[in-house]
Amino acid sequence: MSFELGGIIPAAVTPMTKDGEVDYVAYERQIGFLAESGVHGFFINGTTGEGPYLTREEQRECFQVARSNRKKHQFLCLAAIAASTREVVEQVRDFEKLEPDYFVIVPPFYYDLDGPNIERHYLTIASSTERPIIIYNIPQRTSNDVFAGNLRALLQLGRFAGIKDSSGDFIRFFNMLHTTNGSFKWIQGEDLLDAPSLLAGAHGVVSGLCNIFPEPYLSMYSAVQAGQFKTALERQLHINRLAGIIQAAGGKIISSIKCALSVLDRCGEWSRVESFPLPEENKKRVRAIVELLASEGKV
Repeated sequence: MSFELGGIIPAAVTPMTKDGEVDYVAYERQIGFLAESGVHGFFINGTTGEGPYLTREEQRECFQVARSNRKKHQFLCLAAIAASTREVVEQVRDFEKLEPDYFVIVPPFYYDLDGPNIERHYLTIASSTERPIIIYNIPQRTSNDVFAGNLRALLQLGRFAGIKDSSGDFIRFFNMLHTTNGSFKWIQGEDLLDAPSLLAGAHGVVSGLCNIFPEPYLSMYSAVQAGQFKTALERQLHINRLAGIIQAAGGKIISSIKCALSVLDRCGEWSRVESFPLPEENKKRVRAIVELLASEGKV
């Protein structure tokens, strides 16, 4: 593995046409924009990318577009999201030939599972691929919490590169952060906890909002690396203001991000997860936030 997991990793959106088809031209433009900004890697076909709603062929094509437009030093994390272990194994075996730098795997979802079954899920998938795996904990979507299992037992296998924790539980994240060895990377997946997590020793962040303005994230990360903690916290406050678009959109995360990108002429406002565009009043609120932040020249 030539790429070390960490840094600022945008969870790439998947642009759609009004008819619900993937807009690969806009996708290439957005990936190119992020690549030029200097992000460290990409999170492809994840939650923000509407991965569970994409066909296998669309997932493959999105990854290939990302691979063709990244910079040589930028790594690619490919999410394989399906409800059952068997389905994920099939995805992973199918995508192995694409040579992602990391596979991203959530726990099984729909049915509530206990710790041993979550562990078995990850061990089965790890045995089906030679690629390193990022554990993706997002219990508000899967109903299954990775920490319900014995995370340390999984790590002894040596096949897991790190964890992206989107649970929003900072206390647990902080407590677990220094209980694993240095080769296992801790990645924060909740935008409002980015700077606190990096200051606590986290190795990076995965962000959907980073699609809009990557600069605050990059300067925050650089500030932490340089020991400029006040600057890092100032950038977090800027990110918190950007996160206001979600409330402005009535809590619709993907629609809020795509609406913001449409303001910037980088992506259409349509998605599959949230089928209808935002009401005009919500669009106005999102636009106001985006235009204000852009006018301040810090994005």
